[in-house]
Parts: sequence; structure tokens; C-alpha cells
Amino acid sequence: MKNIEKNLQQLGLNKSEADIYVLLANNGECSIPFLVEKTNLSRTAIYNSLEILISSDLVEHIKNGHHAFYKITHPENLKKILTNKKISLQEEEIKLFSNINYLSNLYNLNNNKPGIQIFEGKEGIIKAYEELLADKQNIDSIEDTGDMQKFIPEYCTITFPNTRKKNNIFNRVIAPNTNQINPTSQKQLRETRLIDIKQFPFSMDIKINNKRIIMVTFKKETAVGIVIIHPEIVKNYQILFNFLWQQATK
Repeated sequence: MKNIEKNLQQLGLNKSEADIYVLLANNGECSIPFLVEKTNLSRTAIYNSLEILISSDLVEHIKNGHHAFYKITHPENLKKILTNKKISLQEEEIKLFSNINYLSNLYNLNNNKPGIQIFEGKEGIIKAYEELLADKQNIDSIEDTGDMQKFIPEYCTITFPNTRKKNNIFNRVIAPNTNQINPTSQKQLRETRLIDIKQFPFSMDIKINNKRIIMVTFKKETAVGIVIIHPEIVKNYQILFNFLWQQATK
């Protein structure tokens, strides 16, 4: 019986629940006084254990007149616990792998290795831009039709450009010709070129420096920023930007 109790505990039952289950299996229908006598557990502890066993469909409650008895259900029901445990373990495994991937990216980024970060919501997206500015490298921007200004207006029009100027970061901008937010300005350390909105209905913001790429969408429900730090990917985005730069109108 010790092996059975051990197996039951491995399934997730605690010692009291396993002891009560084995007692019921050996003796059939049992009353609370009988279980108290045989287990040396308090009535409260027995009731609590029986509640859990009943909710797990391992034990059933039987009334015979004014008397209450308990007995085990068919032992096949133990398989349900094992199945639920397997499902739970699979869910935990998925969560763990997801967290490992996230932590691995943080490790890589903090150790100047290739990695990806995802930033959500206004605060997260602003944090992504702040990290870009902290690199103190010139920035190439492929801008949208003005969604950034609507989403984070003060940061877009005041904080970001002021911090950029303070750090002497030059900004080349490609934008749809309907976006007049960031015109060419020597004072603002910015040169802007435009592309016809019909050819370039862009709906996100991309910023590139020599270290990272930030891609941001400003849709309210799904606003997200993706940061990629990878020399080969950065290099190819720089090639793409330079190609568009040559096609755009000064």
C-alpha cells in the first residue's frame, strides 16, 4: 500500500488525501468517525481532504438516512488527474520556453550580442526610442503618415527631437508626401525626402542606426515596437533605406 500512497502523492495528492483514498479503497464505504479513528487526523483536516478528493472525482459522498459515508469512485478516474497533470506540464513548458527565449534575448542585448526585444504600449514604445537615442548614432527613419504624432504627440514633437539634437544625432527621413511633420531643417539636424503617398502608403515607423532597427506600429489596440540588434539585418536595412533615399524627392 505504501507504493500506492507514493504514486498518489506523485499524481499531486498530499499525504492526508492519499491516506484517506487508500483507506476508502480498502474498506469501502466509510464514515467520518471511522476515518478519524484510522488516520488520527482532525475532522476538519478530513473534511478538507474529502472535499478535494470529491472535486477531483476520486471520491463520492453517500447519504444513508441521517448518516453520511464516503467511498472511492472507479480507479480509472485517477487517469484524469494524470491527463490534467500532463496538460498542465505542457502549458508550463510552453510558458517556460517563452520566458527562456525572452530572457535569452535580454541576455544577448545586455551583452552586445544579436537579439530581439518587443515593447508594448506607449511606455514600452517610448523606452525603445530612448534606447535608440542612447546609442548616440545618426538615425535613418522611414516614417508613416503621422500616426506617431497622434499616438505619442509630446514625445514625438518635443522630447525625441530635442534629445536627438542635444546628442548631435543627424536624422535622415523618408516619408509619404502627405506627412509634413518633419521637414528638412539644418537647425533640427534633419534632411527629409518624400515619396508619393499612392506609391508609399506606409503605416509604421522604422528607425535604423548602426546598431539596431526599431519597427513600430501605432494602432491603439496593438501598438508594439520590435527592436532587432543584428549586424547583418541592420546592414540590409541600411541598403534598403539608401535605395529608397535615392528614389525619394528632396
